[in-house]
Formats: sequence, structure tokens, C-alpha cells
Amino acid sequence: MTLDALHQLAAAVWVGGLAHLPLALGAVAMLIVAGTGLTLGYVDGIHALLGTAYGVMVLTKIVLLVGLLALGAVNFVAVRRFSAARPVSAPPLRRFVEVELGLGMTVLFAAASLTSLPPAIDVVADRATLGEVATRFTPRVPAFTSPTIDQLPVDDPNAPRTDADRAWSEYNHHVSGLFVLLMGSLAVLHVSGIARWARHWPLVLLGLAAFMLVRNDPGAWPLGPQGFWASMAEATVLQHRAFVLLVVLFGLFEWMVRTHRLRSPRWPLVFPLLCAVGGGLLL
Repeated sequence: MTLDALHQLAAAVWVGGLAHLPLALGAVAMLIVAGTGLTLGYVDGIHALLGTAYGVMVLTKIVLLVGLLALGAVNFVAVRRFSAARPVSAPPLRRFVEVELGLGMTVLFAAASLTSLPPAIDVVADRATLGEVATRFTPRVPAFTSPTIDQLPVDDPNAPRTDADRAWSEYNHHVSGLFVLLMGSLAVLHVSGIARWARHWPLVLLGLAAFMLVRNDPGAWPLGPQGFWASMAEATVLQHRAFVLLVVLFGLFEWMVRTHRLRSPRWPLVFPLLCAVGGGLLL
């Protein structure tokens, strides 16, 4: 309990003490010491660290903290390069500080997610083996083959999950990744000035939304036996279709920003901020 309180106090002081270097350094030291103690108390070895959700989230926090400290060091060096008579170059430094703040918020998201997980030391029967973890994280070429709709238990929404269900889901994620890769490539082409037409990259989100609408719920319209309105009574289907609508709205909004139909200087910040917050919440 004491370590937990010190850990939270150090995080609060660090966020509020960024303008005071000695205070911030002391808070970071306390944060690391208390975090190490908590990890040793709640994670009983390498198998627990790599084979449980709690352990993986602890590793995520460590990686984010290292990145945060690296950015802080870069900012520290950048500020010390300027004398009192020479003003600090605001835009680059501001960008680094913004990224540092974003990483700090993401660390807090990761810390919050730990509160919903049982400590790794208490998870014994359901731990993944190191071999299973290595298999899952081994890079491999994505599979772009999908089971047919006839191979899925679409007539029984309460049927246990099958290998065909998992293959269907993995195919969906792989194809969605292609949409994201295409958007990123077009955005780079636009920013680099190579292709002005690439500013329309947000419209790729409309294609992603159409793909999600068709593939998210194989038991519902348009592939499955359930009609469109009847399937809306299921919470999972309703949630998926709400996400499809959000993707459409985000795509149209960002397209209007990139084509200067929305001209306020604040509009370009909305989409990346939402992406950053969404990524943090997914933790």
C-alpha cells in the first residue's frame, strides 16, 4: 500500500513539477523505485511478466516510460543550448513537449488499465507459455485467405468460437491494416509534396467503413441470415455499426480539413488528437 501511494504521488508531482527540474528528477526517481517494488511484489518471474495481461501492461509502461525520459532528456538539452539573449526556437521545442505530454498521458492510461487486471502473481492456471508468446509475436507475412460464410456458425450467435471464426477475424484485421497502410502512404506523399492529389487520403476511410460493414458480423446482413434491423437488437452488432458510422464521419471530416473546406487552424489537430486518445484508451 505504501509503495502504491508513493508511486501515485511521484506521478502527480512529476506532471505538476515539470517546470522545476530538481522536483521532477526526485519524482522520477521515486516513481522508478516504487514501480520496481510493486513489480517485484505483483509479478513473480519472467513467465508471469510475459505470460499474463498484467505483466504485458507492466512492460508497456516500462517502454513508454523509457521513451518519455528520452524525450525529456532531448528537451533538456535543447533548452540548455539557448542563452538568455537568444530565444528558444518555439515550434520544434513545442512539438517535442507536446509529444512528451502525449506519452505521459498514455502512461497514465496504461497505469489505469492495470487496475482492471488481477496481479500476475495470482494468475497461475491461465498463463501463456513463453513458447506461445514467442509464436504470437514472431513476425510473419499476413494471411489474406478467409473462410467462407458456410464454414461459420452464423445460425447460432451463442455458439462457441471456432478456428474458422478466428481465421475470419484475423483476415479482417489484416485487410484493415492494408487500408491503414494505404492511408499512411498517401499522407506521406501529400506532405512531401510529391503528389498533391494524395491530400484526398482520408477518403480511404470510407472504403474501410464499407469493408467493416460487410465483414464485422458474418451472421448479420449483408452476409448472414439476420436482417439489418433485426440484427441491430444485438449489442455487438449495434456497437460495430456505430463504429462504422464513426469511421465514415472521421473520414469525411478529415477530408474536408485536408481539402481546406474547413479552414480554422485548430481543425487539423482534431483527427490526430482523437487517434492518440483512442490508441491510449485501447490499452
